[in-house]
Amino acid sequence: MADPLTIAAGVVSIVIPALHGTHVLIDDVKRIIDAPEAVQALRDDLGSTALALESLKAIPESEWQLLGSAVAEQSKDAVKTCGSACDHFRNDLQRWTRRSRDGELSWRDRANVSFLKQQQVKAMSEHLQSCKLTCSSVAGMRTLYTSLRTSHMTEELKNTIATSRNELSVVAKRNSDEIALVRQSLTKLSVKDTVAAHADDEDDRISTDAQLSQQKAALKICQGLFSQLQSMLRDEQIEKLAAGRGGNANVSFGTIIGGFGIGVSNAPIGNVTFGGSPTTG
Repeated sequence: MADPLTIAAGVVSIVIPALHGTHVLIDDVKRIIDAPEAVQALRDDLGSTALALESLKAIPESEWQLLGSAVAEQSKDAVKTCGSACDHFRNDLQRWTRRSRDGELSWRDRANVSFLKQQQVKAMSEHLQSCKLTCSSVAGMRTLYTSLRTSHMTEELKNTIATSRNELSVVAKRNSDEIALVRQSLTKLSVKDTVAAHADDEDDRISTDAQLSQQKAALKICQGLFSQLQSMLRDEQIEKLAAGRGGNANVSFGTIIGGFGIGVSNAPIGNVTFGGSPTTG
């Protein structure tokens, strides 16, 4: 079994530079005091992503061991793409606003960001939202698994598991839909490439292609991670986790499926069965 200290240190070593890149980009966006609405929305996405990264960074060593090395490695890969996307977008933002001074967008730069760069701003926001969902899902699974290791199986915890399954199913579906949309955007971009363009437009096309390709790669990583998290909520995995505390545990959730959630800690899990045929009382 992998050393929990090694797992945790590996994750933190990736999260810290990603957090730094996120905060640097937040500062750059904040300095644009008359930023267009799309850029202001991006600033909000950056802030919420930074909080999600902090939640991943805060997971203790022992709980990374509970989540497993597969989740840790996939989380690291997802966070890497987030940090790279921030660095890439920051370079684009500096290029777009090169005529502006003292935080004031020149009229020409404002038009650039408002109209010509919408696809790149949108792609960046979507990438950040994906990163946020990934970090939040992993942090939520950590809390739920910790509760399962330390709690009696109460109705509240059973409902949390069911809700977690449903929420993670929704997140995974959203991720798959995003992959399809990004593929469509890349196809459209390649068609437009057949038309001669101004040098600045060509720079933007190349940058957009790189950004969308990076977003697609990140979504594919998240797809694997969400699948792994869903497998952790299968009946046999929950039963195995409960049995790991000692004693015999038999936990069943019937056919309920869903997403990620947050658990409740009360006391040890014993021999518990629920799901299957409906009962009263």
